[in-house]
Amino acid sequence: MSETQSIAKLVEAVCVKIPPLWDLPNYVAVNPFVGMIDQPLDEAAATVADTLEAEVLPPISYYRERFRALVNILTGRQAPSKRPSSAIGTFAEQIDRITGTNLEETLVRSIARWCAVFAGDGSGWPATAVQGSLWQSWREAASVDRTFELTHLKDWRRQVAALPLDREQALLHALGKLPLHPDQREAYLY
Repeated sequence: MSETQSIAKLVEAVCVKIPPLWDLPNYVAVNPFVGMIDQPLDEAAATVADTLEAEVLPPISYYRERFRALVNILTGRQAPSKRPSSAIGTFAEQIDRITGTNLEETLVRSIARWCAVFAGDGSGWPATAVQGSLWQSWREAASVDRTFELTHLKDWRRQVAALPLDREQALLHALGKLPLHPDQREAYLY
């Protein structure tokens, strides 16, 4: 199996675990165990616990704690929390830990915005704004977007423009820059 085929298989394994999300008018609750139908419940629950840091049935103390936190957030006594840190932090989380920035938040907003542009109904952006695949259109837009250079990522546009045109090759390139053992790639991507 070639490296490109291997990465495509890895992405497929990760994607099958991610519940689908539809536009708000058509959204319904989705089973968090989607893509794990072939696993026994205890294995699927362990996968969810290991990768999402979630239990199948949290204890009542969890709900009490979350309710208190919500009250504190709504009354301004506490800031909303971010995704819990894990041994395998995202690239943005690693930069944020080192520099004290909020790159992850900026990146999540950027990704959400581009997914909305790409998958939207065209009412917010002209249809000509999106050409080709999600990867191709994002790469083209990101190569001229100055947002990340303004948030301390030097040479962002040049680095994006230098990424491979092929999405699998780009993913291999990005994963190769991270200190990940090949066995950690699926957990990192999930």
